[in-house]
Amino acid sequence: MIGLGGARFLAGLAAFGCLAAMIWIAQTRIAPVAPDGVLLQTRVFGYDTHDLWTFALAIGRAGEVQAYRTMVLWLDSAFVLCFAAFTVLALWPNRVLAFTLAVLYAATDLMENLRLLEAVELAAGGAVDIPEPGTLSVVGYLTGQKYFLLAMIAGSILHRRLTEGKI
Repeated sequence: MIGLGGARFLAGLAAFGCLAAMIWIAQTRIAPVAPDGVLLQTRVFGYDTHDLWTFALAIGRAGEVQAYRTMVLWLDSAFVLCFAAFTVLALWPNRVLAFTLAVLYAATDLMENLRLLEAVELAAGGAVDIPEPGTLSVVGYLTGQKYFLLAMIAGSILHRRLTEGKI
């Protein structure tokens, strides 16, 4: 029978494996065709609508929509679920905090993924006018919120480990 620590390790290992596969696809297929070689998902403070549509058009013109779709729908979704499971297991004694952070993170990241994929697929059709820089992007806001929640999760896990004397 696997204990809580073993389950936490396996969930973390699965999340790491998904993340490693995403990074490989992102760096070998998507980043080379993305403007400035940067994926929008990695911008900690978000981005505007101009950046979103410029990115989406670049992916579509380069013919990498399928690779991006695979990465977002399968690998990123699997990562989100594994990381949410890891979060719950890492914060388990405090169930309310564990489930709240895990669900908020998963919902935010999955919404970001769906909106990014929607933009890339719309842009692949070519019927998109790129707005001026500085226009608010809900997707960019979700990306920023995702990183804020990651920081809250990391801080909560660190606090728990420190108060238990395990660090």
